[in-house]
Amino acid sequence: MYGLNKGFLSVMVAILLLTSLSGCSREGPDSPEPAKAIHSPVMIPYLIRNPIEADYTERSEEGLTERTLTISGLRDQELQSSINGRLSELYQRLSQGELPPYRGIRQAVPETVTPSSASLDASLSFNYNNVISVMVYSNQNLEEKGKNPVYIGQLETLNIDLNTGKEILLKDLFADDVDYLGLLSDIVNKRLIKSNPMEEEESYLDMMSGGLRLVAPFKGIREDQKFALYQGGITLIIDYENPEFNTGFYANSIYIPFEELGPVVAITERYHNPERNLYQSEQPLVYEFVQTGSLEREQKQELREVDGIQVYQTLSYPKNLPQEPLKKLQELQKPDDQTFRLLKEKAGTQEEGIPVMEQNIWATRTGRYISVSRNLSFYSMNFAYGIREDFCFDEKGNPIVLEDLFVEGFEWKKLVAAALDKAIAQDPGLQGEDSETWIQDMQFVLGLSEVNFTTQPIKRQDGSEYPLYFFLSYEEIGCGNLRIFDSP
Repeated sequence: MYGLNKGFLSVMVAILLLTSLSGCSREGPDSPEPAKAIHSPVMIPYLIRNPIEADYTERSEEGLTERTLTISGLRDQELQSSINGRLSELYQRLSQGELPPYRGIRQAVPETVTPSSASLDASLSFNYNNVISVMVYSNQNLEEKGKNPVYIGQLETLNIDLNTGKEILLKDLFADDVDYLGLLSDIVNKRLIKSNPMEEEESYLDMMSGGLRLVAPFKGIREDQKFALYQGGITLIIDYENPEFNTGFYANSIYIPFEELGPVVAITERYHNPERNLYQSEQPLVYEFVQTGSLEREQKQELREVDGIQVYQTLSYPKNLPQEPLKKLQELQKPDDQTFRLLKEKAGTQEEGIPVMEQNIWATRTGRYISVSRNLSFYSMNFAYGIREDFCFDEKGNPIVLEDLFVEGFEWKKLVAAALDKAIAQDPGLQGEDSETWIQDMQFVLGLSEVNFTTQPIKRQDGSEYPLYFFLSYEEIGCGNLRIFDSP
């Protein structure tokens, strides 16, 4: 020990000082764990809502409207202040009124022209699994005397890891073994090919969210591509930083659902650690299912006349459904004889007009569950009638009943009855009705963040008959009281 030379001691002191300084600059309530490798496939059974608040501030003065947000609810107040400071800097930069470098903007708007009106609007588009995504829209209206006004729009984003306050990059969204740029480029390229954009020199392209004009060969998505997150997917922001597209003088976007990307999205795995609580709230966690079902759907429409009734029917459902949900869809396409006899009796005479029956039948996937619904509405000159039927199946196609949703011992009937009583009290045509009458035959389907309930048709005071709809959020029920979030 006493034989250590001064050079060695100097190095040790330097290391200790560096370690101490880096410890003081940590950006979370606890030192973040070293980044772990994440490999595909990665499934997203559900999202976990961050228990933070988006605090909005609105300001309006002559020619300017502005809505900004800050966040609150993090335990680490220094980290929270840092994030809010970055948001303020973004608002300030967009509020300065500098024209973005869109193609041809200076030919359309001379430097001497100033905005006659402007707006700025911020929104929290994603708030799950210790990640937030903030989108900020900035719009300017510039009017030169004697000419038509020019509208200019920008869309900037900030995607933040709440563990550290660091900005999330596009590559961070994907598993480490995935060629994410190739994947995204392929998806965009397929949409380009589908739209045949090169048939004309500057033909329009429909990209799920608006028209884009391709003016040069598409060379693929870059690492620094601007993006934002939504509850069900990623949106790529296309603007002056994408020179192969002409978007005019405003930003456009390409929305890509998580389900289209496949089991390679790592955002839920990378940033959430169940052992660490970043938040002031001690309330139980709230789960939500990811929005799915926009891809690979069968769509059918039909218009026909049956026994003097004009019938319009739509059918929509995901491909590759199990057998039982498919059978239910087929059954629902034809109204049962009892319902049809009732409609015929109430239809009236031909002189009173042709009665109309609209029937919409659809199926959706929510997590590992499948919901099948039918909404039937009937209209004639002297009668209105409606039916809503809901059915729920597990991932194997087995039908489930209401009590299957809840853990054993949870008194769910009292909670549902109270919600039904509240819905009855808010419907002026149902005064005096008792929930006990309707709760027995009630049906349900699962939403992203709630259970949706439907009663049998209830006769109103005006003679019409319609079901009563109401819901209970997973937060109200308590996610710990639900079996639907358990591992299969």
